[in-house]
This record gives sequence, C-alpha cells and structure tokens, in this order.
Amino acid sequence: MIRTIAIAIAMLLLPVLEAVEESAPKIFTIHDGLEKASQPLPTVPAETILRDVGGDRFESASDGTGQAWLRMPRDIHPVVRAAHLAFADHRPLALSPDIVWLLMTQMVAREVVADPERFRGILVSHQAGQEVLEVRRDEFVLGAATNDWPGVFAEFEEQIVARAHDGVASIFSHAFASSQATEVATRRVTLMKTVSPFYRYEVYTECGIPEIHL
Repeated sequence: MIRTIAIAIAMLLLPVLEAVEESAPKIFTIHDGLEKASQPLPTVPAETILRDVGGDRFESASDGTGQAWLRMPRDIHPVVRAAHLAFADHRPLALSPDIVWLLMTQMVAREVVADPERFRGILVSHQAGQEVLEVRRDEFVLGAATNDWPGVFAEFEEQIVARAHDGVASIFSHAFASSQATEVATRRVTLMKTVSPFYRYEVYTECGIPEIHL
C-alpha cells in the first residue's frame, strides 16, 4: 500500500502541485452573496502555544518567538480547523502546494506508524529492530534559541534517505520553489516520524576536561 501511495504521489500529485505553484494565484468564488469577516481572529504569542503543547519537553523556540498564532484545539487538524473557521466566519481560505503536500505525507506517516512491519521492507534496509541515528552538535546549549535544529533534521533526513529503498523516503521532503525553511523542516520531521518505528534518534555533544593542573 505504501508503495502505491508513494508512487501515486510522486507521479501524479507532485507535477500537479508544481504546475499550480508556477501559475498565477487563483481565486475561486464560492458564494458571491456572503459578507466577509472584517475582524482578524484572536491570537496569542507563539511561544505560549509551543510551551502548552510541549510541556516539560519544550526545549526552545527560534522562529516562533515574537510571532502570534491562532490557538487550535489539539484534537482537530489545523487545516481542518482553518476550513471550519473559514466556513463559519465567512473568511477566505488560502491553500498552498506545501500544505497539500504536508497533508499527504502525514497521511502516509499515520499508515506506517500504525502497522510498521508491513512497510519495513520498503522504507528501510535492516530487517528487524531499531537502528540508532546520531547527530553531533558540540555547540548546542540546552534551551538556547540559537540551536540549529533545522540543520539536525536535515542530517537525520540524509541518513534516512541513504538507508531507504527505491527513493521512497526522499519524496517526503520535496521542496517547492515557494517552500520556506519552516515548511522544509516540517516535512523532514514528518519523514522522521514516519520511520520512527525503525530508528531511534540521538543528538549528542561531546564535552570534557582536557587536563587538570595541580
């Protein structure tokens, strides 16, 4: 099933999304008689949302700091919630190739995590258990907003793709011309989640005392 989904996405959906991206933005009028909402939706600081979601596991925020986000229910996908708000409040709804692609890869991730052994032979080369993937970052400081986590995700992606079969893993992180760093990092994390039954991720630093003088 995963092979069918991956090939269908690569052969059919990607060219369509790329064509959409290259063309001028299109606006489809759904209902001429609706009066559009005039007030923006209430927002809260992005870091507040990140800390609420992450709890004790929250490590740091970089791009999110200083931004304001909508607070969304955790049991509803943000895209579904956005569509509902657009319908209920008479608001325009904007979609991009990045959003559609992320939805597709998240769907595949759910399928794999729910029944990983069914897809092991397609996504990874080892036959059993979990392998450990490591990334070393001696310059990282716990809780620092300057820690380059997107770079860590990129290194994990390289290791996953190098161990994958048939190039299936590489299509997860396809970047469109309009993709920003956040979209690319999100797709890399989705890939990591997809193959998480087969890998354990470790980020480490190497510290020590070079010598002691008495």
